[in-house]
Amino acid sequence: MKRNNTYNQRKKKDGLLITFFLIFLIGICISTFFMVTLILKNSNQKKYNFTVLDLNDSNFAEDCDGSDLFNFSYCMHSYVSEIFKYNISNIDKKLDFNQLVKEGGVCSHYTGLYIDNAKKNNFTANDVIINPRKGDIGHEFAVISNSQGYCLLDQDIEPFCVELG
Repeated sequence: MKRNNTYNQRKKKDGLLITFFLIFLIGICISTFFMVTLILKNSNQKKYNFTVLDLNDSNFAEDCDGSDLFNFSYCMHSYVSEIFKYNISNIDKKLDFNQLVKEGGVCSHYTGLYIDNAKKNNFTANDVIINPRKGDIGHEFAVISNSQGYCLLDQDIEPFCVELG
């Protein structure tokens, strides 16, 4: 009986050790994932040279460098990310800049913001509209380009840019 008791106690201790070890490994994996994500996000942003924008200024496009497609795209993205607020109840409403900042909007509102400001900076800019099926909600995003390449700008998602040549 005593031998069985010792065996059961050792089995319990081994089970606890394995449980704590697994929790420890899971914690390390989660921490590593977040650190790598943070490093990658910061390394992408450091490639581009832009200033922090005044969020109360509707002429913020003037603060984004219009001579470089990639700097402009990341600058615009940083700005839109700061003001981005998804609000589906505004889906068919025409919003001015202040309403968009205050109330939020949908993909078409932010696409319009990207396109208007890209054109002010002499980039070619178009919207891409995806309508899956009649009656379903679609999606819209901007494509801006020049001789350097093109960038896809979609709400507050980091730009996808391709350099040509």
